[in-house]
Amino acid sequence: MTRCLMAVVAVVALCSAPALAQPVFYDDFDGRALLPHWNQPPPSDWEYNVSNGMLNVTDLFYPSSPKSPTNYTFMGASFAPQTDLQLDFRMGWGEGVARFDLTLLAGAGIIATIGYCEILCTTDPGIFARHGASRVAIPAPPPGMYDFRITRAAGQFNFYFEGDLFASFQDIYGGPVNGLSFYFSSPYPGPSGPFHIDRVQVVPAPATVVAPVLTLAWACRRKRQTAP
Repeated sequence: MTRCLMAVVAVVALCSAPALAQPVFYDDFDGRALLPHWNQPPPSDWEYNVSNGMLNVTDLFYPSSPKSPTNYTFMGASFAPQTDLQLDFRMGWGEGVARFDLTLLAGAGIIATIGYCEILCTTDPGIFARHGASRVAIPAPPPGMYDFRITRAAGQFNFYFEGDLFASFQDIYGGPVNGLSFYFSSPYPGPSGPFHIDRVQVVPAPATVVAPVLTLAWACRRKRQTAP
């Protein structure tokens, strides 16, 4: 093993403890029913199943009113209060989705939101991020399954879609967050969904091992390329 690669291994060993922090919330929907940590909407509001390692929402029924252009519902959960954190989740949608997002909460207060919006959006339709009055939207891809992330550290929120950073906002709240909520919305009248959630995880702080390891690995690669 070269000295450079040995250095990479040493950094991994030193940083592995904070990088592998235990989740304060985790669900991969492995089973046939929602786990009790979810605060579910009433059965009259939605139709869903848990199968193939995912939550699948297949229909929404509330409020089904000609005065409302959408049907919608929420599903939430609590976790131990966190200041700096990293939230990762994978979700997807098909045709007939007006909005599908996840919000970080402090009690009943909305702290940060990321997701997909097509109808009644506070930003342009697309993949969006929001914190307070700050909002950013990027063009949405076609229906499918996608990875989302929110990090909060050093007084800043960062929002990622498919591994790419697309929004950063200064943290105007500052206090701990202790919950999350998924929002499902479909056009009314019209076909609903489907919505899919593959997994969701919250860890106490962003992983710290990635930056130093990537820096050292890149240096090793450059050294190999320039070696005589």
